[in-house]
Amino acid sequence: MNKEQVKEMIEKRCVNFIMCTNSECKYYWEDMCTKNVGNEIVHIDDSGKCEDFEQGECDWYKEMEEEE
Repeated sequence: MNKEQVKEMIEKRCVNFIMCTNSECKYYWEDMCTKNVGNEIVHIDDSGKCEDFEQGECDWYKEMEEEE
């Protein structure tokens, strides 16, 4: 699923997503988790912390830069 498809789904409110505020994670994009948008399971520990954190920048930001 590409970012344009995700934007369309969000606008139509056809997708539930997990809010994320960790901009250091490679799954973070515009305050949401892209891993969840792609229908992958997001693992949250008992304290509410995401166990799927991976340092990096989301590919969607890189794609946006290339389009400009």
